[in-house]
Amino acid sequence: MVVVDGKGIPLGNHLDWACQSELKLLAWGLSLIYKALVLTELRKGQLASLTMAQLKLDESPAYTILAAADEKNSPGSQIILRAGLVALLEPLGQGCVHHQLG
Repeated sequence: MVVVDGKGIPLGNHLDWACQSELKLLAWGLSLIYKALVLTELRKGQLASLTMAQLKLDESPAYTILAAADEKNSPGSQIILRAGLVALLEPLGQGCVHHQLG
């Protein structure tokens, strides 16, 4: 589908390179958030509370540590991460240890 302005000109032609790159990065980030929510079954607030330091991507199997304060009625837990999600998260772990995920 091509989005056009009132004159029928495709809007994609008017977006500069920086804007297109920013939109692609935003879309990638949103898709990563949704994939993480589905594959981990975490709630939005729980996912938002995670930092890269809580992800143990080099372990076998990879897992994350959810603090007790971030869970509803639990003393904290370790959640095993699927390989596909780990592959998406690994590039983020290079150089941004305290970056918030959600």
